[in-house]
Order: sequence, then structure tokens, then C-alpha cells
Amino acid sequence: MTPRAVVITYAPTMSRTGITSSGRRAGGALVMLLALVVLSTACTSLTDGDARAPRSVTSPVPRSVPTMLVVDFSESMRTADAPGPRVDAAREAVGSLLEELPSDAQLGVMVYGSTVAVTPENLAPGCRDITVLRELGPLDRPAIEDSLSSIAALGFTPIGNALRAAADALPTTEPAAIVLVSDGEDTCGPPPCDVAAEISGTHPELSISTIGFKTDSDQLECVAAATGGLFVTADNAEQLSARLLATQDPDIARTRLSPQGVDGIELGSTAEAIRDQHSDFPSLSSATPAADGTVTITWGGCTFVFDADGRLSEIAIVPGAQTIDGLRIGDALTRADDLYGDAVSTDGSTSLYTADASSRTAWRITHDSAAITAIGLCECLPATPSKPVGTEVIDIRPYQADGTLTPEYAATAITGPKQWGCRSAASSFGDPGLFTCGQYQTDYIIYMCSFAGGRSLCPDSKTSPDALRFLSNPATQNPASSSDTPVPAPHPLAVQIADGTVCWYGIRFGGPETDGTRVVYVCSQNNYLFAPNGRSALDTSTPTWTALYGPGGQKTTVGVTKVWNIESARR
Repeated sequence: MTPRAVVITYAPTMSRTGITSSGRRAGGALVMLLALVVLSTACTSLTDGDARAPRSVTSPVPRSVPTMLVVDFSESMRTADAPGPRVDAAREAVGSLLEELPSDAQLGVMVYGSTVAVTPENLAPGCRDITVLRELGPLDRPAIEDSLSSIAALGFTPIGNALRAAADALPTTEPAAIVLVSDGEDTCGPPPCDVAAEISGTHPELSISTIGFKTDSDQLECVAAATGGLFVTADNAEQLSARLLATQDPDIARTRLSPQGVDGIELGSTAEAIRDQHSDFPSLSSATPAADGTVTITWGGCTFVFDADGRLSEIAIVPGAQTIDGLRIGDALTRADDLYGDAVSTDGSTSLYTADASSRTAWRITHDSAAITAIGLCECLPATPSKPVGTEVIDIRPYQADGTLTPEYAATAITGPKQWGCRSAASSFGDPGLFTCGQYQTDYIIYMCSFAGGRSLCPDSKTSPDALRFLSNPATQNPASSSDTPVPAPHPLAVQIADGTVCWYGIRFGGPETDGTRVVYVCSQNNYLFAPNGRSALDTSTPTWTALYGPGGQKTTVGVTKVWNIESARR
């Protein structure tokens, strides 16, 4: 097996989970990505009684392949759906990979999107925002993990430029590897697929594999196909770690059961179509149908179940095999929970877990009280139930114990002639945690700002609460304050109402309305959320909260679909 370079990409917005074979370049077999010794097989078994002799898959001799690890730190990596921030899942997955690499590995680390925030005027520098955290050299696990932990996800997604930079750091005529962890498609140019084709010509021993985190991007799949690599997707941090490790030997990875099937064999195929790919696959006539008309074929260490119409309806692994995620018969059922979340249905000792929502496939896992006894892939994912009616509550924690921002959040410096800061307004309005935040004598008050060494940090209402940024004034000393850390928030920072409008916490000066209500959230010009006298702006008495919305004289009751709470820093 000839080692060749591989790129792994980490990307957002997932509709498919699994691993896709992207073909091979002429002239040689696809190589081990980072020379990890793989000890077990997938749909390859060492048991007797198979319809054909099982394929002999032995552990490859470990080789140290020069590798560039490229990690996406673009703005979208802050999205908290992995289930925490995607960037944290990426760090965790990289840490797992580093533990498995041989001690003599040659590894370099690049990131993109970590220094230039996304604004229209920052497009040009943002598309050059590629940082070498560690030059290609001997593996240093602690140094790499430390360098990744100290940077923030901020900017654009220059995948094409990052691929070129990674390739330039590697040998042109020797086996090498690039590992890219990214969460989206290129936002800069040049097109990554064109760059991959270009690299294929200049680095004939380099192949690119991509991991799409929360995405099944055609762009990422094209990059892998152009260089003979693998395209792998993942839904959460556990899957990302497992599938990142699986790419270490792409040839073996293709033989492991994934949400798309195994060895290019997909659910729904006919035996004849499978035989076109694998000439030694048995015909259906070689097996006796069951009473329900199904036919089961054992081949290569897997069992393949065909329905009465001759379509492949299930693939199962045998003892000694494992899935693309490393799940084996005999593992604790909690491992399936870690990888796939809660079971979507359970009937006695059999549970179904989502494999690929877009193709309606599920993992059918049978278990006893302690361990997994059978693992299969089937087109049996139950219909997704309607999302429960109710208001979604999102808790975010942007501040560290000393009042500074965590690495996932960025601050934009604001300067000007007026005094600027974060000053308590609780005595004026009676709510703990209320502050004037920004220039004084502005027309509203906000809360949950922070004092950090004389610097004021205020949530920026011109950003999205899902990708929150902050305003700061490092030049203006805070007025007298009793604490250097933010206080617990008394109200949600932001509220989204039924039409998608986002309203930010803020109180107008000038007293209550004529009907006794007061402005508590600023939505848009002349539109607000109002709080009845002595009450909150949000009525939480039903699963879907409501609020009074509109200009002062035309208030209507609206549903609240989502709220964002800022939690106090853990101390």
C-alpha cells in the first residue's frame, strides 16, 4: 500500500452521515492517511461458515507519513449543535486522533478563520486568514492541543487557499498527508475542487480526504474525489472522533459498515447490481427463501437480507467485525447512545438509532441488559415526530470567571469622544443586573455586560445571538463597579418572535406607556416588546410563550419561538 496524503474537512448543516468512497487515481492503491495500525475489520470476519472465504485484512505496517492538519475556525464553527460548539467537537476529535498517531509521526497544524472577523470590509484579509500553528515536524501532542485551545472561531472559510498552503508545506514527490477539519463550503475562492485537481498534478503522491461535520457538501466530496481520497460525514463530537480515526486506513474504512452501506453496496440494491461490482457475490437462487419471502446471503463476513422483491433491506455485521464508528457486538449499549444519541424507538430488546436521516436508514441494535448482541443497518428509520410545540430556550456562557470572553466569542473595539462603559442601573429601574452599556445617555439599557480589567464588554445587538459578538472600549476606565465579573442575567438577552424578528433586551428612557406597560425589548425601529406593570415581558404560562409586540399604540400578542439566556460564568 503506497502512503499518500489525505485532507479531512469539518463542515456545517448536516443531512447525511457516513463515509463515501471517492475513487482512486490511476497508478496505485489509496494509502493509509496517518499510518494508524488498524487491528479489527468491519464486514470482514475471521469466523468459519461464510459463503466465501473472508477477505484477509491484516494490520498494516505503521508508517510515519508527513501530514498537515488543517482545522476550520470560521465563524460558523461557533454554532452550538454538536451538541456544544462545533469548534469544541473539532478540538476533541483532533485530541483523539493525536492519541492514536504513532510517536514518530511528522505533523504540522494550520488553522483558518481564527484572526479576522466576518465583516464586508474584511473579506480580502479574511480570505488570507491562514495561520501555521505548528510547522511540519516531530509529533508534539501537548503543544498542538494547547495551541488549538487558545484560538477563537471568528472568520471566513478559505478552503481552497488553505489546501494550497498545506500542500506547499509537504514534499512534492513523496508520500504525504493533509488532514482538514472544516465546517462549511469555501467562502473565498479559488474553488476547492479546482485546487484539489491542481494539487493532484503537482503532488502525485498526495490524496485528500474530507470530513463534513453537520454537512454533506458536494464541494467537500469533490475535493476527495479529485485526489482519490475519502469523504466522511459526522453528526456530533463522538461520530467526528470515530470517523476521523477511521480515515487512517481508507481501504479498510471502505469495508466497514457505514450509514451508506459497505464496499459500495447500498441498501435498496439488487443482487444483480451487487454482482456487477463484486463478481463473487452469491446469487439469490443460492439461498433458500424464508417463509416471508426474504432471502439472507452471507458474504465476506456480513449478512445481507433481501426482501420479497429482491431489494437489499438490511446489512448486519458478525462478531469480530465493527462499524465505521468502531461499534462492535459485545460493546455496552451506552456506546451506541454516545455515538447516535437517544434511540428513536425501542421494542423489547431492539432499539433503532438514526443512521442517515435523509435516506431514512437506521441502526437496528439488539441488546441484552448489558451489551449489544447484534448490529444491522436497515431502511427502517421511523418518521420524525412533529417538533414539540413550545419556546426553545438556549443558554450561552460567553464570560470566563475573570470577566473576559471565552475563546469562542470575539470583541470589537469601539472608540469615541463620549464616556463609554458598563455601569449599574439597578437602582434606577429596580432590576438586578441592569446596566447602561456603551456610550452614556443612550436611549436604552441592556444587561449582562462584563467588567474585565477596566474594559467594558457589551453584547452587540447588531449580531446574531447564535453567533454573538461583543463591543468593548479598552481605552475608557469603567466607572465605579462592585465586581469584575458579570452578574447573573435576570432576563433573556434576546427573544425571537413568530415572524422571525429578534428583539434585544433594552429599556427606553422616558417612563412607562400610557397604559402602564414599559418597553423591555427593542425589536426594530418603533417596534418593541412591552411588559405589563409589575410583570415580565414574557408570558410563560403556556408551552409557547407570548409577548406584547408593536409600536406603543398598536400592541398585539405574539408567540415567542426562541430565547437566548446568558448564564453567569462558572467560578
